[in-house]
Amino acid sequence: MHFFLVLLLSISVFAETKRLTVEEALARVNRPPAALQSFIARKTNGLNPSHESKNRTRIVGGTAATIEEFPYQVAVLYSTYQMCGGSIISHSWVLTAAHCLAWYPLNSHITIRSGSSSHSSGGIVHPIYFYHIHELYDPQLFPYDVATIRVKTPFSGGASRAIIPLANSEWVEGPDVIIAGWGEDSNGDEPDKLLKVALPVVSRAKCNLLWEKLVTDVMICAGAKDINPCSGDSGGPAVQNGVQHGIVSWGSVDCEDGMPSVYTNIAHPSIRNFIKRTTGVFLAETQRLTVEEALARVTQPPAALRSKIASLTNSVYNQSQYKNNQDRTRIVGGTVTSIKDYPYQVALLYQSQQICGGSIISRSWVLTAAHCLAWYPWVSDVSIRSGSSSRSSGGTVHAVHHYNIHDQYDPDELSHDVATIRVKLPFIGSSRAVVPLANAEWREGTEVIVTGWGVNGFGQTPDNLLKVALPVVSRSDCNSIWTGMVSDDMICAGKWFINPCNGDSGGPAVQEGVQHGIVSWGSYICAGGMPSVYTNIANPSIRQFIMETAGI
Repeated sequence: MHFFLVLLLSISVFAETKRLTVEEALARVNRPPAALQSFIARKTNGLNPSHESKNRTRIVGGTAATIEEFPYQVAVLYSTYQMCGGSIISHSWVLTAAHCLAWYPLNSHITIRSGSSSHSSGGIVHPIYFYHIHELYDPQLFPYDVATIRVKTPFSGGASRAIIPLANSEWVEGPDVIIAGWGEDSNGDEPDKLLKVALPVVSRAKCNLLWEKLVTDVMICAGAKDINPCSGDSGGPAVQNGVQHGIVSWGSVDCEDGMPSVYTNIAHPSIRNFIKRTTGVFLAETQRLTVEEALARVTQPPAALRSKIASLTNSVYNQSQYKNNQDRTRIVGGTVTSIKDYPYQVALLYQSQQICGGSIISRSWVLTAAHCLAWYPWVSDVSIRSGSSSRSSGGTVHAVHHYNIHDQYDPDELSHDVATIRVKLPFIGSSRAVVPLANAEWREGTEVIVTGWGVNGFGQTPDNLLKVALPVVSRSDCNSIWTGMVSDDMICAGKWFINPCNGDSGGPAVQEGVQHGIVSWGSYICAGGMPSVYTNIANPSIRQFIMETAGI
């Protein structure tokens, strides 16, 4: 055993303990991989690959941008000086390139600036707890060039900070890739403001032809003559259709020579698993779903719960039951009501069709369930209807600025099933109101009011808002019924013939005018007497997420 421990220590990679100057750190970050230096020099007409880093820190062909356009963009600072870019992937995590941290600086020397178009001032500077570098990262060839950083002060508030969804499949040729970052522009000037550039995708086959087979499956390519990022933008996000597919990794010394730049491929299984393992962040499925596919995704029970639900409801699981959304999208035992009575209720729309409910928790924020958005739809496909008793007409339809999903959300168990949505147009006027959020769990004895849209208990499909009054079920009783499936971030309510169903997912569960729960999951036999399960807003992790992302 002692020999085994010594062996493990002897083969470990140890950090460099010397504290680098800013100039040394910049040189380290901007240095081409050793194995690429002579090749890069030859491909770029003999340019010295180790020339001053300031010649390599520009977005070539870029134009001025603002942080409001790219609220997920952050600056990675070393001793308060910006050396790399990064992206916000949850309220506490940043994604960047491994080579930005590969000399293992002390945690206290690294900070993150968020919410500012400037890399040297404004916004908030976040100290960090720690960072992770992919264990297969190779500083000679830059494969697995990915790192994650955990900040101490969470990202929250305003239009200048947002989470970027992460890709689960490679980008496609056609739509441009958007890169944002800081550094010299194509004129050699050194503006302090954020720059952006749109790049064409370059296929891996073509990229490998140009780079002579240096591009592996963990890399993807984009760029063209006179438009490219350079190493000073390392770690920054490469985004297509609102989803981050790449991390700026490496490329030519001469950023204007037409050689494509190379990016870490976020969709690669090893990269994807590293991000999930170190941060708990789930990656987006970047295909654009149809409305029918989205409804099936929202109303389908979690895979880990299916057999238990089938057994506990004394029914054999039949996949066709989940394809028929009308069997599962009703408030059973509900009665028609008016938005004037429940002005905090909103409809969450996907491609203009209602798929979930939600609640107004401030002038610009909606609270809903994570599973309503867990396939990470394009922001442009998501909208909110407020101020209407109808889910399909009336009121105001609000475009969405961005949304946040709890970074501990588990799609198999529906734990931490909460999301926040920031709208572009604030909620004002009649038939709209903010619902207070609970700081303590609901109590037995007082009924819970749940509202939403969907098929009623008679199988009809009214377009009007429905309401139902439910008795609270204690967690102990609920866990006895659901055989231990109800965790502390969940609460329960319901009884025979009166219950919400998954089509009402994301809607508010309110007791005495205060929202305590978010409709989450339950039996697919909605009148079967099994209590429904709600996200517990008073749970510290849920409450903290809402505070950190929406400021409430």
